[in-house]
Amino acid sequence: MCRVAAPKTRNRTRAGLPIPPSACTLEPHPLTLAMRKTKSLTQLYGMQAVLNVAVLDPTTPTKEKAQCALAWERLEERKRILRGRPLPGSLRPKPETKRAHRKPQPVTPLFERERPEPAPSHQETGTGS
Repeated sequence: MCRVAAPKTRNRTRAGLPIPPSACTLEPHPLTLAMRKTKSLTQLYGMQAVLNVAVLDPTTPTKEKAQCALAWERLEERKRILRGRPLPGSLRPKPETKRAHRKPQPVTPLFERERPEPAPSHQETGTGS
């Protein structure tokens, strides 16, 4: 019995799903970028879970535990970068600029009013004691 080989097709698949054609001229959808970030963080959490199991295993040699600690530190740094958080102490408050003191300007009335003449005092009138 002779087997006939299936013809090779150009349709590649990934996990059973066809790969869409390349769209190099199009920018990725913002939701896609968010999903990539989430996927990366999920992978980081998975790697940290594996490291945690390795460190807590009593049969793990000390050198490997030290390497796991270094790998954990690197993963924490990657998580910080993916979340968009700056290094501690890298953001400094802006220096306060000294404001120039303004000289108070005289208040000018909008309308000129006639001022009533002051009432004569008792000493000017000459009447009295």
